[in-house]
Amino acid sequence: MRSTLLAFILISLLTGCGEKKVCNYPSIVPADGNDATLTIVSQTKNGNYYEILTKGCYKGDSVGLKFMLKDSIPAENKEDSKKSFVENGVKLISTGAESDMLLKAIADMNKLEGPGKFSSKELSFPLYSQAAAAIDYSKGAYRILMLNNDAKIDFNQYITFDFTNKQIVLINSGPDYIGNFLAAMAQ
Repeated sequence: MRSTLLAFILISLLTGCGEKKVCNYPSIVPADGNDATLTIVSQTKNGNYYEILTKGCYKGDSVGLKFMLKDSIPAENKEDSKKSFVENGVKLISTGAESDMLLKAIADMNKLEGPGKFSSKELSFPLYSQAAAAIDYSKGAYRILMLNNDAKIDFNQYITFDFTNKQIVLINSGPDYIGNFLAAMAQ
């Protein structure tokens, strides 16, 4: 009897039986849709950029992504839209397995096939500011449009940076763009 119990415990430990996933961040999926909402867990100034680390949970798995946002993003200029564009305005950097899981989560939320692992390269994109005021990195919510007009993979991705509530929302741009966004992140 004792050896049977010992064997059961050993098998349970080796196979992870009974082990629950633990994720200490809010779900990335709001109740009202399939936008991905990530929690800002740290924010630091790094040269001409603010480095913003985000995390969240999807079906019990930890997801995450590092954003680098230029330190001087203007308000939207409706009279001269060229002044609203910022070259290399946003960079996306993998945090490893959490970023891979984020791609899988966004694909799953949109009923698409997962693109694989997040790129190991720093991905840099121009942005168009749709913010009503210049970005204040300590408070307020600001919407930008991240652009990728690559001949192979074209997408526009709306992102809201909410520094008051410590959240970043990747707004679902529709099935055509979200598939291209995922493909670009996996390159």
